[in-house]
Amino acid sequence: EQGWKCNNCTCQLNHTFEVDHKVDLRYGGTNHVSNLVALCRNCHGEKTLQNKLE
Repeated sequence: EQGWKCNNCTCQLNHTFEVDHKVDLRYGGTNHVSNLVALCRNCHGEKTLQNKLE
C-alpha cells in the first residue's frame, strides 16, 4: 500500500524498515494492520524520541 516508501519522509524502504503504530497503544491504538505504517529506521527513531518527550 505504501509502495515500499517510508510513510513519513517517503524515502525508499529496504529490508531494515520498521513498523510503527499510527495511534500509539497507550492512546488506545491497536496492533491491527489498519493502525500500522512502515517507517525507515531514522524516522521511527525520531518519532519514538518525540513520543518519549511528550
